[in-house]
Amino acid sequence: MKNLVLIGLIVALFSFNVKAAGINKIADNAVEANDVTTRQFANDFTGATEVKWSKNKYLQQVDFVFNGEPASAFYNYNGEFLGLIYNLDFKTLPAKAMKQIEKNYKGYTLNKVILLQAPENMSGDADQVAYFADLKKNNSEVLVRITPQANVELFQQIR
Repeated sequence: MKNLVLIGLIVALFSFNVKAAGINKIADNAVEANDVTTRQFANDFTGATEVKWSKNKYLQQVDFVFNGEPASAFYNYNGEFLGLIYNLDFKTLPAKAMKQIEKNYKGYTLNKVILLQAPENMSGDADQVAYFADLKKNNSEVLVRITPQANVELFQQIR
């Protein structure tokens, strides 16, 4: 079940155009999270600054700055950590992955690269850390996953 939530979360991040702290939000209005979640977040990310909460009916998102970098963390309504996302510089992608993108997605432009870090206790076949790149060309947009072996896989056709 958590794997489905994280997959939906990734797709939502690239599908919505609402932004906060340079990272896409899941809801339009800034809100306060429940007490359980705010305590868990404070424990997970001691020293975080510029904290802004948003939520939808499935999860709560907190955008913040941690160690000088903008990030987003996601929690369910029980305060369980679901994942962490950082925006990355394109230069962080392995050369092998960049070559595959250039070959398989000729004419596409790299729009955004993110790192998704799932909780350590997540079970199933999902990797704990995954890279995703949003690629655009004219009216087409795709989301690709970069595997730990630096292979590039189509994750979703966005438009």
